[in-house]
Amino acid sequence: MKKYNKFEKGYLTYRKNKLFLNVALNVLAAVIIFIVGLLLNKMQPRNIFSVLALLFVLPVGRSLATFFILLPYKEMKGETLVKAEENIAGKGILLYSPVFTSAENVMHLDLVAVFKGRILGYKEKAGKSVRNEYDYKKKTDAAKAYIDKHLKNQGRGDNIVVFDDMDKFIKAFPENKLSEGEMSEIKGFAESMEYFTV
Repeated sequence: MKKYNKFEKGYLTYRKNKLFLNVALNVLAAVIIFIVGLLLNKMQPRNIFSVLALLFVLPVGRSLATFFILLPYKEMKGETLVKAEENIAGKGILLYSPVFTSAENVMHLDLVAVFKGRILGYKEKAGKSVRNEYDYKKKTDAAKAYIDKHLKNQGRGDNIVVFDDMDKFIKAFPENKLSEGEMSEIKGFAESMEYFTV
């Protein structure tokens, strides 16, 4: 299985497969340890092997919870993705299928385009909306509100705009290509986003 890093194309599928494999192997190991304990202790379930088998529940529970969080989300494929990849070349960075989690929500965007001073999000379906932090009469996209909050916490003046139409998303890309220094600054920001994604 090829290893993918966060925000790379194919990461979401890779992560789901890895979590499922982790759960399956831990359950298999727990069952084997439990059966070996029964065989060594004359079919008495109260033994150290039973305790060891029960300890395998902890990593299984964590992996299973993350697996179920990621399960409903799919990676974007097709012509629209190719169109976005062609138009962003040299202008910014495209982050694929980030899944953000907070205490209240799990949020998914199909694509996030990071530019100098501008962040654009794209998702095919309308997401969950939450009340605006500053004006409770307004509702805003949960992922947008969450990312905006983290941008402010990092002291960045950028804000995120979320689109549900690919043509509008691509039209919002800047025209100018960036220098090496500006691209490395954007890459640094993208790496900082890894800490609040699944």
